[in-house]
Amino acid sequence: MKKTLNIFMMIILVGALLSPHVAYAQQDITGFSIIGPKIKNLQGKDELMKSYNDLKRIRKNLGTISITSNSTGEELLQINKTLDFYIQELDNVNKNLNTHKANYKDSFDDMYTADMIKLILNSYLLSIRNQQVLMREMDENAINSKNIIYSEYAIPVYYYLTLGDQMIAYIDLYFEIL
Repeated sequence: MKKTLNIFMMIILVGALLSPHVAYAQQDITGFSIIGPKIKNLQGKDELMKSYNDLKRIRKNLGTISITSNSTGEELLQINKTLDFYIQELDNVNKNLNTHKANYKDSFDDMYTADMIKLILNSYLLSIRNQQVLMREMDENAINSKNIIYSEYAIPVYYYLTLGDQMIAYIDLYFEIL
């Protein structure tokens, strides 16, 4: 009886490992539709898409910022200048969005989309500001620079950066702009 049970278990195990179709991993994509809102009446679509793409470009560039435990005061100063440049770019996008909202204040779709884009903008801005706080603390030796990756100063940097990234992924995946 024990031998039969072992053979039966081996057959099931080998069958499961060799099976090309895993039932729980397959999805029915034939009925897939976009779940999020459908934006149909954007009056300033090109302006909003330019602002949105500018934020994506700025985000890609933020990935080049490297604050390490070995960063010298001079390197931190140079990184701060780079971050100030990104803040200026974000301010320009913010001004464009504010102008857009003023021009299309009667269009709900334009206001809604501009507010979604501003959420991304503010997330990246807060991440940059938190990086500047981290660098100030490092420069003043207020924190142990050997442990910056684990410090409470790094948590909001990643939080706000990730929040902006999640909003971009949400818009890319679920928004349908007609």
